[in-house]
Amino acid sequence: LGGGSAAQGAEIFKRNCANCHLVGNEGRDFGPNLSDVGKRLTRLKLVESVVHPNSEVEEKYRTTMIQTLEGQVISGLQVAENDLEVEIYDGKETQKILKEDIDQMAVKAQSSMPDDLAVAMSPSEFIHLIQYLSEQQTAPEKK
Repeated sequence: LGGGSAAQGAEIFKRNCANCHLVGNEGRDFGPNLSDVGKRLTRLKLVESVVHPNSEVEEKYRTTMIQTLEGQVISGLQVAENDLEVEIYDGKETQKILKEDIDQMAVKAQSSMPDDLAVAMSPSEFIHLIQYLSEQQTAPEKK
């Protein structure tokens, strides 16, 4: 899977990935930082990571599922927790759930990244995204 335009891939990244991932200062720091992903992963591994996001998931990026006492189900990445509440990011917004309102809470061995992300792109968009990601070589800044 070669070729593609990194410039077009950057736009696709902004539309599809920046809600959860950082490259440099672009995006949000919820999922793995992708600033040096091109140095860490081969093109094939990049393709696999986008197509099959659940194949290898670090524990801190696993999906948390909460069922409230009212039966509402909330799932996403747990981004904060304190004595009173749990904060979940669903890819669009964060929600704070009071612990006293939680009936069940479980961490699933799956990513918060949507399974069908690659399917939502055209083949050329996917190739441009992989090109862009493969060119990311700068280690993220330590915080």
